[in-house]
Formats: sequence, C-alpha cells, structure tokens
Amino acid sequence: MEKPITLPAFEALPTPQDLAQITHWLQQAGLHELELTNAQGLRLRLVANTSAHSVASPPLPSTTQITPAKPTSTPVLTPYFGHLRLQDVATDTAFVTIGQTVQQGQTVGMLDLGSITVAIQAPGNGVLSSICNQEGDLVGYGHTIAFITPS
Repeated sequence: MEKPITLPAFEALPTPQDLAQITHWLQQAGLHELELTNAQGLRLRLVANTSAHSVASPPLPSTTQITPAKPTSTPVLTPYFGHLRLQDVATDTAFVTIGQTVQQGQTVGMLDLGSITVAIQAPGNGVLSSICNQEGDLVGYGHTIAFITPS
C-alpha cells in the first residue's frame, strides 16, 4: 500500500467543492489517497474510488480558459498539483522572466505540496511569452502556467 501524502496543516475542513477538486487531481495524477491533518489533530483522509463502477463526482468549478499569446505558443503544463513557486527560494530570483529564452528541460517553476517539491520544466526551446499564474497559486495537474513561443 502506498503511503499517503500529508499536506501542511489546515485550519478548517475543505468545502465539498474543494474535496471534489482535490479528488479529481488525485485521480489525474494517478494517486489513490491523500491525508490532511491540522494542529488540533483533525485528520481527513481521501481515498480515490478505483472501482469500475465509480459514482459520478460533482461538477468541478468552472475555470477561465487562457488564450496563448500567439497561436504557435506551446503551453507549459504542471506535472503534478500544488502551490506554484515562480521564484527560487534560495536566491529569491525568478526561475524565468517573460521574454527570456528557455531551453527544453529548463526549470521554469516549482510545485510545493507539503514536503514534496516538483520541478516544472520547459517542454521545448523558445521564448517565455506569458505567465498565467502568480507565486503561491494552488494549481492542478496538467494546468497551463505559461506559454513558450518557439524561437
């Protein structure tokens, strides 16, 4: 059995809509469970339904589609879910800035989820044409955080 991921402490129970979103992200990321714990000892354990006859989940909150700066732009997608970090905490500088040339595989941001940190890498060579989120935003698996225009 896989060990559950423990998120930072939370002060209130997540809303049903938050729970639906978190469960959706778990399933997209191929994870089966998640455990949340707060300072008062309250624990919430989410286990994704893996049966063939799963019940339909409530509709997820609507999101605004982000239009790329140019039709030829390539989206930079998150490989996981978590809090977006656009600045290197060690140097307090941005990983990349708009207009900067990036190489495939270059780190353009990080995702923090408790003690887990995952790099977000450029999918190809080009120029960073836009950034769609802000430092600290909670983003889902496969979310577009930026666009790269091939050079």
